[in-house]
Amino acid sequence: MQMLLVRTTDPLLPGISALQLDPEQHTDGLPWLTAPLDHPARQNLVVTLRIHNQAGIPIIEAQSQIAAGAVTLIFRELTPLGIEAYAHATAERRLEVAQRVWSRRSFAILRCSPL
Repeated sequence: MQMLLVRTTDPLLPGISALQLDPEQHTDGLPWLTAPLDHPARQNLVVTLRIHNQAGIPIIEAQSQIAAGAVTLIFRELTPLGIEAYAHATAERRLEVAQRVWSRRSFAILRCSPL
């Protein structure tokens, strides 16, 4: 299974060093990302994901909610940043652009806030 390295994680999510890519599960052509939690979540959280390219520029973001007691983090809807100029394009063209942005991924950063 492919992995995306996590460079920085929030103290509320200890032990996540990588996210697993699930190409069988995807939204708009971009795979879902999952990670098991070391311990069940202690509280309800909103987790923000930012995926960066090799230059450190954020290229994709997503949010997920974790309920208290959850043991898995899942991101189902990834949003490529800066492709608003393609809003007029066909769905197929937007998918091509999103997949090209996705191909430039290098690492992820996770941040949490209480829900």
